[in-house]
Amino acid sequence: MYKLYVIGANNNGLAMECGQIIKKCTCAFAADRFVYLLKNFSGPTYPLSPLKQALNVIEEKLASGSVAVLASGDPLFFGIGKTLIKKFGSECVEIIPAVSSMQMAFARFKIPWSNAVFHSLHGRKTKSLTSTILSNPTTFLFTDSQNTFLSYFTFFTNPSTRGEGGLLSFSIFLLTVFGNDKGINESSGWLGIICILKHCQVSF
Repeated sequence: MYKLYVIGANNNGLAMECGQIIKKCTCAFAADRFVYLLKNFSGPTYPLSPLKQALNVIEEKLASGSVAVLASGDPLFFGIGKTLIKKFGSECVEIIPAVSSMQMAFARFKIPWSNAVFHSLHGRKTKSLTSTILSNPTTFLFTDSQNTFLSYFTFFTNPSTRGEGGLLSFSIFLLTVFGNDKGINESSGWLGIICILKHCQVSF
């Protein structure tokens, strides 16, 4: 049986063993921001978007050889790993995770994440997480192109919002962006993550 290798990538690139695995594959798929990691790969490469089309091509290519998919960080942490396992089965899929943006963020700010609550804002139409944030000491949010980190930062720091049900008790808002060298702006917001903490001191 041919394998579908789902390989985690981040700003540090790929581990050496991952490069060896990709070389054994007949083709590779990657999001735009990770295409450069395949520059030494001699086989054909394909985009991961649109996803439905990519899944069809992956299925076609798996009939004649192993396939590599480059995904962000840990593919099973709000990533494409779950979709690929559901589509192709756990026996076919091999997951090789990298350090995720979540882990990078908590390491950067030197705070533990064992008790954190995680939410993806992908597809959400309203800012409906106030009660969740209030009930947890640490909340970690992933933003997208519609729910940008700047819009959520504005929402949470708005005086009227902070006065609702105790948001004033939140003393620290941490924002960071990974995989973008153009600075913090609205257009880069889909790469943003927000970490909201109750009564916590952070070292920079």
